[in-house]
Order: sequence, then structure tokens, then C-alpha cells
Amino acid sequence: MWATDIKAGASGITPLGHSSVAAIEALFSLAEKKPKQQKGGTGTKRKAASLLDQKRSTNVAIVLSKFKIPHRALKMAIWRLDDTVLDEDDVVGLTTAVPTQEEIGVLQNALDGGAVLSELGKSEQYFGEVRAIPRLAARLETWHFMVSFEEQRKDTAQQLDDILGAIDSVTHSKSFRRVLAFILATGNFLNAGSFRAGAIGVKISALALIQETKQSGSNRTLIHHLARAKPQECGAIVTEFASVRRARTADFASLVTTATQLADGLAKLTAEATATQSAQYSEMARELAGALDQVDALPPRLESFAQEAGAKIASMQAQIGRCGEQLLVLCRFFELPSPKVIQDCAPTASEIFGILDNMAKALGKALDV
Repeated sequence: MWATDIKAGASGITPLGHSSVAAIEALFSLAEKKPKQQKGGTGTKRKAASLLDQKRSTNVAIVLSKFKIPHRALKMAIWRLDDTVLDEDDVVGLTTAVPTQEEIGVLQNALDGGAVLSELGKSEQYFGEVRAIPRLAARLETWHFMVSFEEQRKDTAQQLDDILGAIDSVTHSKSFRRVLAFILATGNFLNAGSFRAGAIGVKISALALIQETKQSGSNRTLIHHLARAKPQECGAIVTEFASVRRARTADFASLVTTATQLADGLAKLTAEATATQSAQYSEMARELAGALDQVDALPPRLESFAQEAGAKIASMQAQIGRCGEQLLVLCRFFELPSPKVIQDCAPTASEIFGILDNMAKALGKALDV
């Protein structure tokens, strides 16, 4: 059993053998933790100096936060137009983080005054790296045009092909003509003795109503009658009008606008190719190429791209011309007034495609019954 020999001292009760509380504290109290000091002995982390206003600095930092590579590697990717490092979205983002001449001036003044680039903010450090790239804003915009061009061109060309294919299917389908003749004969028979009898054709608006023309005492419609009386022709229409379904969502006016924008973009690209041949650009490019040990990738790429894109745009513009002519053919096929401006026919064509697609869908369901 432990002995608990206790005596009272002047300063209170203390364990035997120790004359003061200070002695006890020295033996058993925990040492006070001292704040960790940063390297360099300052005791606090140095805050990066910012030369930009808060909003601009934040916006640039948000763009840069996506990239997990050093700023120098990012500069090299821009210089080489490296698609394996930067995709289309990356290039678009970087176009919003291009330093202005004023910002470059502020940065240079700070460096001349003794500021250290590595001690500045991330946005300033990035600006310090890429400021040596000549015509950076135009470079990124041109690069974006090149990487996005082919997808836009293919999509536009495909939709134009869909419209042309749909018009060809409608105007050259023998099965569709036979079904129209059958609808005309059926309508004249049902309207015999009235002012509607003796019609010589079927209006496109009438095709939208055949699904609503019901048999007496039944939920079956004229569509079911068509499917039963002309199953072969109706089946052919369902197959042939697959292109009509794709064409109904195509906007001809929008396609014309896209083609115009691509042509304008190519004109700007050609102008940029000329700008890269200037003495000022060439001098800056040589200096940076020597510093990075990498030649400028932009001028040769612009030259080859301009040739290929020019031929593709010319082909697309010819395709638009053919499509406009065929839209007028479609309007005349249904004896609709031909507009003076081809684009004015596009909404009518879209309505026609919608009606015919709905008809084909209904025929497909009726054939399955």
C-alpha cells in the first residue's frame, strides 16, 4: 500500500519531498507548443502579391485551376498548338485569360522595380510566362477556329444531305404517288354529290387530317384503311421516309448562317496567316523559339489548313445552293406558292417534313396492327 504522507505547507498541500508548486509543475506539466515557423524563419507564410484587381485575378485563376501542369508547360502547349494537351474547351477558356497590353505594362513595371515573378499571384505568374508569345489572343482564337471547324462543317453538311435526301424521297417515291392517288380517289368517293367532289389533287394540309378521319362506329381511321388496302406501298413509304424524319429537325436558315460564319472565320484565319509574316511577329517568334528550343507551329499549320478548309467551304456553299433549289422543287411538288427568297421556303419545307413524318409513323403503327 502506498504511503500518503502529506504535510501542509504555507502555499497549500504538497506531496512529501517537494517544497513548492513550481517544482511539481516543472516535473509534470506539458510543454507549451510553439507555432511552426516557415522556412526562412519568418514565422508566417508570405502572401503572394497581386497586381490585378480582385475580379480579374479571380476569373483568370478559375481558368488556370483546370490545368494541372506548370505555366511553362502550358506556354509550350500553346506555342506548339498541342491538341494532346489542350482540347477545344481548354482553348476557349484560355482566350478569356489573355493579358492585355495594360496588364503586361503593369507587370513589367513591377518586375523592373524589383518584384520577383515567383512571389506574385498565380495569374501574374501565368501572364509573365505567356507575354512572350506574339499575338496571343489572335493565336488562341485562330486555334479554336481550326479545332472546331471540322465538327461544325460535318454537322452542317450532314443536315444539308438530310434535307436533300428527304426531298428526293418525297418527290421521286412511286409508292407515295400511288398512296396519294388512292387518298384522292377515296376522298372524291366520300364527297360525291358535294362541292368537294371532283378534286384533282391532295393538299399537304389534307395529309395532316387523314389520321383524324375515323370510320363510322370505330376508332379506326383512314390510315388503317390505307395500310389494309395498300400494305406494300405503305411499307415502302415507312422505309423511304426515314430521311424525312431526320430532315424535319434541320433548320436551313441556321445552316446558311453557320456556313457564312465558317467562311468569315476562314477569312480571319487567312488574315492571321499574313500577320505572322510581319517583321515584328517574326522577330518575337525567333526569340521565343530559341528560348523554348521549339519552332513556332502556327504559320505552317495555317497555310495547310487554309487550303483544305477553303475547298471544303466551297463545296458546302455549292451544297447550300442545291438545297435551296430543291426546297423550291418541294414547294412546287405540293403546288404551294414559290417564295422569291429561298430561305422563306424553309419554314414551309419543315412543316411539310413534319406532316409526312407523322404520316409515316402512323402508317408504321397501322401496319403492325
